[in-house]
Amino acid sequence: MAHNLMWDYDAAKVNIPILLISGAGGGDDWVVTDEQLEEIYNDIGSDKIMLRRKETVHNEVLYTANGYVTAWFLWQLQGDQTAAAAFIGDSPEVMRNELYQDQQISFDSEQSSQ
Repeated sequence: MAHNLMWDYDAAKVNIPILLISGAGGGDDWVVTDEQLEEIYNDIGSDKIMLRRKETVHNEVLYTANGYVTAWFLWQLQGDQTAAAAFIGDSPEVMRNELYQDQQISFDSEQSSQ
């Protein structure tokens, strides 16, 4: 999409931890398809998390992220380890949430233990 809109976008330049959330519910999923999200995820060299909300179109993800965005910022900006448990540890909650699919986490052990 960025290419078609002539945006200068290169996911490989992302060098901070990033949370990618997308919808997986048809409708306007052409905005970011599952293949595109996977490609973006694979291009990012920094710590990253990817998940797709089932039965949710792209523009509804903002309203259905179930606190993951808040938890992400609490962890990344305030070091909140309770919030971090949603994403890291032996059994991250986001990996067990049945409302999501295609979850992937790539964090180095040093970052995970902040």
